[in-house]
Amino acid sequence: MILEIINGKPIIRGKWEGTTEPGAYYTENPMSSSGGGAARIAFGQYKSWQVGIHYGSGSDPHEALVQVQPITVYRDKNKDYIRTGDKTETGKFEIDQHWGFDYPRNDISYASAGCLVGRTRAGHKEFMQILKHDKRYLRNNKYTFQTTVIPGDELRKLFQWE
Repeated sequence: MILEIINGKPIIRGKWEGTTEPGAYYTENPMSSSGGGAARIAFGQYKSWQVGIHYGSGSDPHEALVQVQPITVYRDKNKDYIRTGDKTETGKFEIDQHWGFDYPRNDISYASAGCLVGRTRAGHKEFMQILKHDKRYLRNNKYTFQTTVIPGDELRKLFQWE
C-alpha cells in the first residue's frame, strides 16, 4: 500500500495484493551465490528503492522500484519457507518491487526469488504511477523511496480488510 502523510495524518493512497515471499521454485532452487538459501526480506523499514527497470530473469523488463541501498534478508537454507531461525545477511541483492505477472493468488510461481511483488501487472502500474506523482520524486527522479515491511497477518489483526 502507499501511505501519504498529510498534516500529520496518514492517508491510504492505494492498496494492492502483494507478497515478499519467494515462489516455491526459488525456495527449492535459490539464486543466492552465497549458498545461503532463498531471500526473505526482514521485517522493518528501509529507504532503499528508486524508480528503474526490473529485469529479473531477463523476460518482460518493466518499470519498478529497484534496490539501490542495502536491506536485510533471512536466508532460507533449510527450505522450510519461514524466517524463524534463519541467518540474516545485509546487502544489495537486486530485490526489487515489481509485478507478479498476474499469477494466481495461491502461487507466485517464478515471479519472485525474494522481491516485493505486486500480484498483478495492472495493480503494479497503478502503484508506480502514484509513486511517480510524489513531489519528492518530481523534484528529483533519483529520489530513494522508503518501504515498511510488516507481517500481513499482524496488520490484518489491526484493521478490518478483506
